[in-house]
Amino acid sequence: MKLGVQPEAGFYRRTPGSTPDNLWDAINGESYERDFMYPQMIRHATAEGQTEAVRSFTYALHAERQHVILFRQAWEGLWTGASATAYYVVPTCGATYANAPPAVCPLCGTPASRFERFN
Repeated sequence: MKLGVQPEAGFYRRTPGSTPDNLWDAINGESYERDFMYPQMIRHATAEGQTEAVRSFTYALHAERQHVILFRQAWEGLWTGASATAYYVVPTCGATYANAPPAVCPLCGTPASRFERFN
């Protein structure tokens, strides 16, 4: 089934650049998805009564908000030397937490015992 959403492509470089450039491109891409793509998809799915799509897009929007923050922290860490030691990803909704995850994901209710840890 087609939901009728044709998002524009994000603003990505055609070839990889330096680490700071790549992180900045990632910030721009995630910001586009957070500010334009997923809100538009949620509006269309809501108007069409596609509740499962709305939930999925809402999970993705929440994850993109976190990704922007995490990529900004990584970009700033290039200059300050600060970095996270571990990341925890919620398999249900894609939420990502640095260093200390909550006991339960506030978005989907998945307990921390089910989060996947990445170093």
